[in-house]
Formats: sequence, C-alpha cells, structure tokens
Amino acid sequence: MESVSKIIHIYRKYGGLFLAVNKAVLQEGNQHIGASIRGKRAIMLKEDELKSYMPRELGLQPTNPNFISKLSNWFDDLTVHVPEQGLPLEIGMIYDVNASDKKAAIKRLFDELKVERRDDKTLADIVESKVKVDNRWKFGTPINVRDYVLWRYCENYRDVANKPDDVNKSKNIRFYIHDDTLARKEKEILFALRNKATKTYINLLEDKNKVETILFAAGYGDSISNATTSEKAQILENFKNSKPNEFIRLAEDKSLQQIAYIEKLIAYQILNRDIESGIISNPVDGEVLGKTVKEAVAFLNNNDNAKLANEVKGKLNNIKL
Repeated sequence: MESVSKIIHIYRKYGGLFLAVNKAVLQEGNQHIGASIRGKRAIMLKEDELKSYMPRELGLQPTNPNFISKLSNWFDDLTVHVPEQGLPLEIGMIYDVNASDKKAAIKRLFDELKVERRDDKTLADIVESKVKVDNRWKFGTPINVRDYVLWRYCENYRDVANKPDDVNKSKNIRFYIHDDTLARKEKEILFALRNKATKTYINLLEDKNKVETILFAAGYGDSISNATTSEKAQILENFKNSKPNEFIRLAEDKSLQQIAYIEKLIAYQILNRDIESGIISNPVDGEVLGKTVKEAVAFLNNNDNAKLANEVKGKLNNIKL
C-alpha cells in the first residue's frame, strides 16, 4: 500500500490575530459545523462515492437495506467544533492495486494509460498527478474517512468558503477551507511569474519604442501622451507589478504592434470604443470594426476596408505624437 497524505485546514472567518485583537468586541457566535439540508442533499447525491468508504464509519455494508437511512442520520447528527487555531483535516488517500473494490477501476486506468509497471507507488503517482481530486476515491481509500467526508460535506456547506478569497462573498460564511499544499504551489507559481515579468521588463527598457507600444496595447494611451521616458518606465513597472500575467502575455504577443495601433487610434479618438459593450467603431459614420481589438485589427487588414484603413492611418500621421 502507498499512502499520500494531504492536510487541509478549516479556519474561522474571524480567527487568529484578528480575533485576538478584537475579542473584546466580537461575539463568540456558533463555531460548529453542523447539519445542513443543502450540504446533506449535495453529498447524498454522491451515493457511489459514499458507499466506497462510509461503511468503515457506519459499521454497515452498502448492501444492507438500512445503509442509506443510517448514512442520512449520520449527516443529520453531524456537529464538529472549529477551534481558534483551525481544524486540520487529513484528506489524503491510501492506494492499493490489490484492493478488491478498486481492482476493476484501477485496471481500466492502467490499460487506458498503457502502464507497464503496475504497483502501488505507480498507482499513487498516476492518480495524484492525472486524476481530478473529486474522482480519486475510485482508485484509493481515504486515510481518515471522517476527515475526508467532512471535507467533501463542507464543499457544499453554505457556511464554509471553499477558498480564502471567497470568504466575504456571503454574510452566511463563518469558515473557510485552506489548502496548505495548493497555497504553497500558488505562491511558487506567482513567484516564478513575477521573476519572469521583471526580467522581461528589464529587457524592454532597452527599447523605448517597445515600451510605448506595450503601454498603448495595455490601454495606457491617455497616461503617456505627455509622459517622459522615465515616467513611461514607471507606468510600465506599475503595470508589470499589478498584472504580471497580462504584462507577459502582451510582451510575447505576436500581434503586439497591431493591438497597439488600434489602441492608439482609440486613444487619439480616431476610433471609438463603447464603454459598456467594448465595441470599436468609426465615430464618423458609426461603422463597427469589431467587438474586440483583434476583430478591429482583422477588419482594417481586410482589403475590402482599405479606404477606412488609409483614412485612419492618415489621421494618425497628422497628429504630432
């Protein structure tokens, strides 16, 4: 058997340092996860999944006629206290190629992927890397059934946000799920992204024209019309820091010059972009060029629209840039 541990935490919405500082004015409130009609209804729909691991918790086999009613009562009686420091849950899996109730599914997975070495370690590596979290129960067994089913239950429990960023989406939310492994991975990805953005930024500073091109393409045309070289560099740096992904995408876009050209035409009011719909049009007669910048590029590159293309180009050339 091969065990792959994974710990997540359920935290109170107001806990840790916030609670310590504001304890005098905050009411303790209900710090328990309990029965929920919505949560129960959602998880009871996962009947096959529950039948695979809940017999250990209920002491009853799925073939027993009382299994579903006992399972329903289990969720009705559910009550778990979430302490100040958070509630750790072990949601990892145990993988065993010889597990009788998993053998057929495991064989199909190995056959589909044309796996030659068929042992527990290989199974664990494949499932953890290629199978969605929601489907891993088909190939493994939870290390801690109670923790695992509580996590699955909380995914549809209205009082629990599935990630920290969602904690303020509803006044009903009292807790949130924090995936420690995912949080570390996201930090690593963001760190690598910011490093790449910084290297790209430094290289761009050597080409003043490209700095301006990216700024126009990013929609900063109004901000750079009278800006100095150093001010443009600062605006570009702010763009890089606030939206590193978009910054890199634009810097590497093969259509950068054309995108910047359309944005420049909009900045100088040669073309118009509707604030609400984003539709780009000719302000002279209202002719629509496209719903996006790339559609507008395609419109002007069409030989049938050569007259308008030459007109807007002439107007831009007559402006002192």
